[in-house]
Amino acid sequence: MTVEELIKTRYMKDISRVVAGQSGLDRVVDWVYMLELRDVVADSVDCNDLILTTGLCNTDKEIAVKFLEGIIEAGASGLCIETSLQYYCIDEELLRIADEHDFPLIEIFAASRLKDISKGLNRIITESELRGVKYADYYDRELGKIEGKDVIRKRIRYTADFLNIEIAYIPGIGQQYATSESIKKDSCQIIKNMPKEIEGEQVYCRENFAVKSLNIGDKNCGALIFRSCNSKLTDFNITILGRLANRIRGELIDEIRANEEKIYNENSWIANWLGGELRKEKVYEKLTRLGMNRCYREYCVCTCVLNKNILFGDFIADMTLCVRRCFEEQDLYVVGYINGEMIHYIVFNNDRGNTVKKLKAIINSLTELKNNLIDYSETEFVIGKVVNEREEIDRSYRTSVEYIDYALNNAGNVTVFDELHFERVLYAISEMQVVDDCIKDYLGELVSPQNYELLHTLAAYYDCNCSKQKTAEKLYIARQTLYFRLQKIRTILGNDYDRGEYRFALEFACKAFMHKHKEWQP
Repeated sequence: MTVEELIKTRYMKDISRVVAGQSGLDRVVDWVYMLELRDVVADSVDCNDLILTTGLCNTDKEIAVKFLEGIIEAGASGLCIETSLQYYCIDEELLRIADEHDFPLIEIFAASRLKDISKGLNRIITESELRGVKYADYYDRELGKIEGKDVIRKRIRYTADFLNIEIAYIPGIGQQYATSESIKKDSCQIIKNMPKEIEGEQVYCRENFAVKSLNIGDKNCGALIFRSCNSKLTDFNITILGRLANRIRGELIDEIRANEEKIYNENSWIANWLGGELRKEKVYEKLTRLGMNRCYREYCVCTCVLNKNILFGDFIADMTLCVRRCFEEQDLYVVGYINGEMIHYIVFNNDRGNTVKKLKAIINSLTELKNNLIDYSETEFVIGKVVNEREEIDRSYRTSVEYIDYALNNAGNVTVFDELHFERVLYAISEMQVVDDCIKDYLGELVSPQNYELLHTLAAYYDCNCSKQKTAEKLYIARQTLYFRLQKIRTILGNDYDRGEYRFALEFACKAFMHKHKEWQP
């Protein structure tokens, strides 16, 4: 309901007149109530309120002006002043301010019960809103009946006729559609001028047009624009904008999900491919059907483990709404495969040498993603060996799966097979008795708790290639402190602890000890 519509109702039409702000009579009213206190405007008035008051006649002019300016600033739709009891004439300054802001100022010139007026007008507003909801539901039902080919275009055309407005649909990828050449021409400029802070489900509104982004997950897939040529867009128009946007978003999701399901409906071949049991010709045939028959430069498998078995439907939805977007942003193609609580992402990269870097960025995005389908925030990832031929993908898969246990012991880190050196040897032989014997034989007294500081210093010394300056900097200690510790180490291990094969054996023993006793890590 607008101010103009409300003052024409039986509660107002015979007792009021508009004295200023005629141009603002099309303002929408959400609620009507009385306000007499002059110093609580900021806490009492909301946008689109219509205020009734009586006491301005007994109020100082300066206070009255401040009151009017306050409710205008708060976004009220209008002010009704009762003047009959005190035979009060509204001050010219108030009229000037109202006209300047196109703010409806209405005089109630007959003795009235403001309580009955607000009660009656609010009943009309509520009934109007209920009619609006019913009418929007009717629109929704009719929109749902439109099916078949080119359904988005048909629904936009129906909505434009339903509201008698212009509509433009600007998808992220694909053909644009507009109900008139005028809005088609202006739509790109409208989107360009939108404030950057308008995000997510917000609607960007101006007097005669509104824009709503079409988001799937965190990805923007386009925009929907409504424009009225004859008047301001109403709240009902914005409601319909939201409902049409939801329909279009649903169509886009269904289309993406259908394409995703085609990949996985017969995914037993992926298991055979990862296991190295599929012939080269068969791999080529299957990938060709997925539109991936080109030869990429690098391939690898990235595996993650979740704390529960994954439902196939959630996996498909996750690939549709979240995961594929993260990979596409890094210019990687991905095929997913689930096996119990493991997800394996088969990655295709056309740029040699940067697969691991891109995957780390993707994993960081997934762990920070607000995802209601699958939670990656505390998930361990293993990036298997990067290979140059798709026929070698089984090796990447095998290394990603083999090092899952290692990843679980390094929670919070991404394990990259190609970045493991000592760790690969240690992980392979960690259960053998020879490792414990090696640690005991070579490190001796250094593995006792009271000598942990010395052991940690020795490990840092080896990591810095026996550079005393770099070791001191790494440990954040003075040179003299380092010299003192190294002398104690020399006393325990002997003079040759930093030379030749003896150094290699000691360094291996240090790495092995740290690998087996992670609680000793600083």
